Amino acid sequence: MKFCFGLLIVSVLMRPDGCVKQTDIVHGYAYGREILPGMKPSVTLNEDGRVTKQKRQPQIEYYIYLETKDSSKIFLKNVWVKGITYWASLRPAMDLPITISNPVYDKMHYDTLISSSRNFVWQVILDSQITSPGVALVSLKRTDLEGVAIEFSEGTRSHHYSIKKIHYLEPIRLQ
Repeated sequence: MKFCFGLLIVSVLMRPDGCVKQTDIVHGYAYGREILPGMKPSVTLNEDGRVTKQKRQPQIEYYIYLETKDSSKIFLKNVWVKGITYWASLRPAMDLPITISNPVYDKMHYDTLISSSRNFVWQVILDSQITSPGVALVSLKRTDLEGVAIEFSEGTRSHHYSIKKIHYLEPIRLQ
């Protein structure tokens, strides 16, 4: 009986090509980089002559990448970055290694986000925030609210993948 039950479980997990099916995501990478404005006044003068202080809102640009075993497409459902839901799409990363440049004090500084890999790499492109309450955070763990959580589907099954920590790069200082 135990043997039959074990055989049933193995047959359910096996794909037609004979490999055990797991989620196709091998590894996820999340980076953030703050964009610091140049000479922006910290106070403004209203029409009635009153001076008001402006609070600087940090503007952060996120770079999110997913490595998969092969180029089979995964479909994004929801993406949360630090608990905020975003519209997002996927596109293949063209060239590896993936590097970005940042001028730091009149010198060009390069950060390598992903070195070369044998796996297929997708870039998650974040669009605008989703403000409607329709996308619930119920399925997320508390630790997912500090990093990136991705809900995606492969075929008819839904999966979650979490990137626990966002690595922050040197900020961009605009002139």
